[in-house]
Amino acid sequence: MTIFNDLDMWFGDECRDDVTGFKGVVTSINGYIDGCVQVGLTPKIDEKGHLRETCQFDVGRLSVTRKLVVDPKPEPTGGPIGDGAPEPVR
Repeated sequence: MTIFNDLDMWFGDECRDDVTGFKGVVTSINGYIDGCVQVGLTPKIDEKGHLRETCQFDVGRLSVTRKLVVDPKPEPTGGPIGDGAPEPVR
């Protein structure tokens, strides 16, 4: 889609919200019918090893702090596509 073509950031990049200072890795990008684009940032785990909540921000508030902190390429899941297994019979 064209609303995503001009993004400075992509999945796996680390970004910071310029308003709050919140930092995290880009784990979702959402486009809306009105052209608004929001990015979900997932922060690192806390000191006790607990997961912290992903927060959504308008793309204009974010700055990239590091490119490709996490490689977003998924591993094969073993489903019928990708492992050579035949398609299910319908």
